[in-house]
Amino acid sequence: MRVEVITATKHGSTPEIGEAIAKRLRERGHGATARGAEAVAELPPDAAIVLGSPIYMGKWLKPARELAERIAAEPPGRALWMFSAGPIGDPPKPDDASPEEEVERIAAERAIEHRMLTGKLDRSGLSRMERLAIRAVKVPEGDYRDFEAIAAWADQIAEALDRRGPDSGA
Repeated sequence: MRVEVITATKHGSTPEIGEAIAKRLRERGHGATARGAEAVAELPPDAAIVLGSPIYMGKWLKPARELAERIAAEPPGRALWMFSAGPIGDPPKPDDASPEEEVERIAAERAIEHRMLTGKLDRSGLSRMERLAIRAVKVPEGDYRDFEAIAAWADQIAEALDRRGPDSGA
């Protein structure tokens, strides 16, 4: 089955999650492509979608949020999985990370699953305001992405796609 893995990014770590998901889906026999949300003009009508965004200040990035809204306006039936990349550290902080209400509503109504994934923080690429914000909530620097868990989730997506059949992306 054709799968579009689409991610938004501000500092580059979320597309690496998308690439890992697409790679695993290809290994499982699906035609998966990873690309940036800002580059998506049209959604192939026959493709399943995995859509992800980092959470910044409780919000998905605009390109991913707008794409989620476009998918929500489509007729029902498209296979959709969503993920948010956000919490950092062990235990992950902030522990109450979640996307804004509109994204949560779309995920609840349209997505097969919405998964919260831990993220990565490299202070060197942050603006002054971003550094102040992470200092305020005491978020530690580091790469907390769990690529084994990401691969296991991609396996679950592949199994669900296999159950749906080859021509049931949308």
